[in-house]
Amino acid sequence: MDELLAVLARERDALERLLFRLLETRDVLARDDERFLHYAALDVETAADAVRELELFRAIVDPDRDGSALRRLAATAHPPLDSIFEDLRRQLGRLAAEIGAVLETLDELAEQGRERVESSGDEVDELDRELAAAGYEAILGASERLPLPSLVDLLA
Repeated sequence: MDELLAVLARERDALERLLFRLLETRDVLARDDERFLHYAALDVETAADAVRELELFRAIVDPDRDGSALRRLAATAHPPLDSIFEDLRRQLGRLAAEIGAVLETLDELAEQGRERVESSGDEVDELDRELAAAGYEAILGASERLPLPSLVDLLA
C-alpha cells in the first residue's frame, strides 16, 4: 500500500504540473501570442507524458486492483489509510475538474485562433499563416491526447 500511496501522490503532483502548463497555454492563447504556441503545446505534451508514465507505474504497483477506484480503496482500507485514500480521491477529483474546465477553454481559444488565422487572407504572409495554424493544431492535438479517462475511472 505504501508504494501505491507514493505513486498516487506523485500522480497528484504531476496533474498539478499539467494543470499549470494548461493554464500557461490558456494565457498564451488569450494573448494571441502565436510565437509561443508550439512551446506551449510541447510543455503540455511533456506534462501529460509524466501523468501517463505514473499511470503505468500505478498499474504495475497495484496490478490486482484492475483500476480499482479510490472510493473503494478508501472504504476498504484500515485507518489511517482510509482517510489518506479519501483525501487523495478528493484532491485528484478537484484537479480532474479543473483540468477539464481549462481544456474546454483551451479548445475554444485554439479553434477561434485557427479560424482567425485561416480567414486572415492576404493580411498575413502565407508562411506566417501556416506556422500559426500549425501552432493552433499542436495545441488542439496536445489537449486531445490528455489521459483524463483513466483518471475518471480511478476516481469512480
